[in-house]
Amino acid sequence: MTKQTTEIIEKLKTRTLAREVVWTNTKRKNEFQLLLPSGRITVDRWNLKDGTPATDFRIYNKDGLEILAEAATEESEAYRLITSLHDAILIRKLNVEETLAGIEKELAAEGPIGGDQDEIPF
Repeated sequence: MTKQTTEIIEKLKTRTLAREVVWTNTKRKNEFQLLLPSGRITVDRWNLKDGTPATDFRIYNKDGLEILAEAATEESEAYRLITSLHDAILIRKLNVEETLAGIEKELAAEGPIGGDQDEIPF
C-alpha cells in the first residue's frame, strides 16, 4: 500500500469518527461508500470461501472507473488499516457510542428499567 493511500485511509477514519463523513450502504452486506464530486470510495469486509477474513478499499473516478484497489487478508498491515476504517464507519452508522451512553444512563437511574417500549424498532 502506498503512503498516499495510507494517509487517505487514516484521514477518512479520523474524519469519520469526528462525524464529518457521511457513508452510505451499498447493496453488499458489509460495504459502505462515500460519494464525492471527484468520485466514490468503497470499504468492504467479508470472509473468503475458506473462512479467512478479507477486506478491500477502492477508489473510483467521477466516471465510475476503478483507479485504486487495495484488498487484504488478516495477516497484513493493510488489513488492519482498512478494517480500522470499516470499524469506524460501523461505530458511526450503528450509533454505538450514543447507544452505550444511553444504556449506562438508564442503568444508573433509580427504579425499574426495561419493559415494552413502542419506539424501539425491533
